[in-house]
Amino acid sequence: MIVMGLTTDILAHYLESGQRKNKFLCPFHEDAKPSLSIKTDSGGEELYWKCFGCGASGRDGVDLVSQLRKVSQIRACQIISEEMGIPLERLRTFSAQERENAELSGYRNQFMALARAGLESDPFIAQYLEKRRIPLELAKKAGLGAYTHTVLTEAVQLIKAENLKQIGLLKKDGAPAFRIPC
Repeated sequence: MIVMGLTTDILAHYLESGQRKNKFLCPFHEDAKPSLSIKTDSGGEELYWKCFGCGASGRDGVDLVSQLRKVSQIRACQIISEEMGIPLERLRTFSAQERENAELSGYRNQFMALARAGLESDPFIAQYLEKRRIPLELAKKAGLGAYTHTVLTEAVQLIKAENLKQIGLLKKDGAPAFRIPC
């Protein structure tokens, strides 16, 4: 069964570790020194992981693999199981609703990864942030993303329009669900 306690093991399997415990090089941006860390509570229980360089974050190793490979959480579980030899007994007991929710969550994660990448690649967004005196580094740390036509086009190719409709980013007629500034 894949459980939250395996986050450190899963991250260590997929990421290059830093010198300190629970610190890793982030795979979502150029990272010279470890900026991705696992947050634990006072008892050592893993709570979540977060990159303090680009703002990428997730609850566990499944979220990491889902975002890294741009797949649903169910597919991420399968990948972890295959590559790390962890049994998937729990996966077989998910209800149809839980499987659908996991799929939708995976689509949201994929879209947010594209939107976060769009934050840096679109000159209009850089001007928009500068005009409002929001430093790009702060926007990245806050996990902000840019919902632009370019990002939406990439999302439609990667995630498919029907899935974007399911998560509320496209209207039923295929038009963007939100006003896109650029």
